[in-house]
Amino acid sequence: MIAGMGQGISFRTGMGAIAAASPVREKAAVTSAFFVVAYIAISVPVIGLGLMASMTSLKTTGITFAAVMGSLAALALVLLIRRERAGGK
Repeated sequence: MIAGMGQGISFRTGMGAIAAASPVREKAAVTSAFFVVAYIAISVPVIGLGLMASMTSLKTTGITFAAVMGSLAALALVLLIRRERAGGK
């Protein structure tokens, strides 16, 4: 539930930023492209997990997924800290 709320907030924030930054004449095209990228980003991990689970055990798949997601979160944290130290842009 918490992950779903976080994803919803992230999606809403991203959509708001995209809509605010896009030119008026291209707002529909930019919004559509955002939806396509979002759907692909949601679908690819699920398909990958399904394929991995069919080749290995569900436990191995779960642990691998958790490790990859933890690594990506740690990388994002490091990048945000570096960005903040460089001037906040």
